Amino acid sequence: MTVLGTIEVPECPRNGPPPRARRILPLSLSAEAAYNFAEDRLHSILRPANGVYADLAEQDLLWIREPFRLPRRFDHLSPTAAERMGAVPAFVADLDPRGQYSATLGRKWPARNLLRCWHRQHAIVMGVKRVRLQDLTEEEARGEGFVTRGAWAATWDKQRKSFGYRDLWKSNPVVLRIWLLPQWSPIGKES
Repeated sequence: MTVLGTIEVPECPRNGPPPRARRILPLSLSAEAAYNFAEDRLHSILRPANGVYADLAEQDLLWIREPFRLPRRFDHLSPTAAERMGAVPAFVADLDPRGQYSATLGRKWPARNLLRCWHRQHAIVMGVKRVRLQDLTEEEARGEGFVTRGAWAATWDKQRKSFGYRDLWKSNPVVLRIWLLPQWSPIGKES
């Protein structure tokens, strides 16, 4: 401690700056990727290098958003309003793929609409590396629920175009490869 007048100022660590606080961010997954994540078959993902993940670092926490359905009687409400009325989501990754649930459940909501209070899984970021988009491996494509890299690339392009971005597969932009350590239940009260 250094004393400046009557104010005590803590010394900076000699090995560099103080540790950065762990960030908590959402990560949207498709139903197939969420299923593979829960089955421990999804270990890394690629995401755009700009935007919300630009400063992602080891030990950051990602709360998993996944597609869901609500009971049919809540179809006319937003997820927030439905939650206030007691709705509980059914996760698409857990549902019978033959659709035997369709009589009681309403429409499918995309992952980005999952409320944080409804999430059920976290991932701890174990590493982040800048790579080229076309470095995607067949294993990574399968982990996210695609049969081939080509199918993954087509979906990447479709989603990026729908939001007006130009970082398409053929331009091979720099992206982030994010390694994940699954945590199959929410962590702590901060989640």
